Amino acid sequence: MRKFAVALCVVLAATACGGGGGTGDDTEPTADATETEPETAASEAEEPADEGEGDQEVLSLKVGVIPIIDTAPIYMARDNGIFESHGLEVELVEGQAGAAAVAAITSGELDFGFAAPVPEIQAQGQGLDLVVVANAYSQGEELSQAVVTTADNPAESIRDLGGMTIAGNALQAVNELVVRAAYQEAGGDPSELEFIALPYPDMQAALESGSIDAAFLIEPFLSRAIGSGNFKAVSENPQIELVGVGSSLSSYFTSQAYIDANPEAVDRFVAAMAEANEFADANPDEVRAAIPTFTAIAAEVAEGIAIGQYLPEVDDAVYEVFGRYMTEYGWIPAEPDLSTLLYRP
Repeated sequence: MRKFAVALCVVLAATACGGGGGTGDDTEPTADATETEPETAASEAEEPADEGEGDQEVLSLKVGVIPIIDTAPIYMARDNGIFESHGLEVELVEGQAGAAAVAAITSGELDFGFAAPVPEIQAQGQGLDLVVVANAYSQGEELSQAVVTTADNPAESIRDLGGMTIAGNALQAVNELVVRAAYQEAGGDPSELEFIALPYPDMQAALESGSIDAAFLIEPFLSRAIGSGNFKAVSENPQIELVGVGSSLSSYFTSQAYIDANPEAVDRFVAAMAEANEFADANPDEVRAAIPTFTAIAAEVAEGIAIGQYLPEVDDAVYEVFGRYMTEYGWIPAEPDLSTLLYRP
């Protein structure tokens, strides 16, 4: 288990969530991870202190999250009684993603973590037992992410970006992968593109200063930039071109060891998140109202941003397609084994 914590920290540190706007937490793993199976919050709840709906035992879970648009349904599930109806008492640990989440899961301090497909695939490529169990956020039809340049840049499409410097939120992460793959599909050589890592809030200033030529922007930064009239999108929702509408942007994961030790907790969490996502997807106005309660996005901004889809199931295709490109680019040694990477209840 210590091998799992240390190695996966390297994989997930910078890329906990690229599609939806999160960034990784590079906190080092805790020193007390051992080969002994950790006692988890769920296993501690085997002696119930309370009873849930249908007299089922209440299980306590701790989930690492980043407070961004992607995670709106999990906050709504906590506040609207969905977790309670599934016999779960869920504590959301903010900032616990990437390396910090992996270390906490391994030690039993956390039960589930939050990430994007690319680092999850990279983890399996490292020989680790990470398992994706529930969908968080999916690509919608509305413009919610784009490759953006200044309005006076001569580029008119992604094919025109050859030789340019492009900012993503992390290197060898989902922003870079999607742009390289979309550029390749448009007939370009992906090795012609140069990437640098910048936080999303810093990208607009970097474009204005000329230190970068293009940036991969997501909401709410995308609406702000396009709305100013000083920037244009040269590739809109590029993930749609690669995988299609409904492809997963982020998800929740745990370890196979945790699944083996706590199957009931995993199944309840998966069912609760499916219900929460279905509710959020059917009620976008409630999502917009909830966003300012757990993020730094102001209510007036939340009202105007594009929101993707909150689908109840993880999309297998994105892991297959991303895995193929990641293998081609040398990011992983072989294409992912979806039979072990994705949870099959």
